[in-house]
Amino acid sequence: MIDRIKEAQAGDKQLQKFRGQVEAGLRTDLLLHGDGSLRYGAWLCVPKGDVRQELLAEAYNSPYNIHPGGTKMYRDFKQHFGGMR
Repeated sequence: MIDRIKEAQAGDKQLQKFRGQVEAGLRTDLLLHGDGSLRYGAWLCVPKGDVRQELLAEAYNSPYNIHPGGTKMYRDFKQHFGGMR
């Protein structure tokens, strides 16, 4: 999944703009991880689209999910993974 997220990052214009800003030292809230991915702290920046939807579906359908409520889980995921524009 991480490889798919990195591929999606490469195709996302906004994240590429952010990447350029990080490389130029204009952004300190994001970083380039050793694997080449763009991250916000320890969290991968997941662009909108198919990969994000697949990630949410996988988390929702995971047998390890305690399922505190679909809305709360979605808010939590959005807060942690979807905060990037």
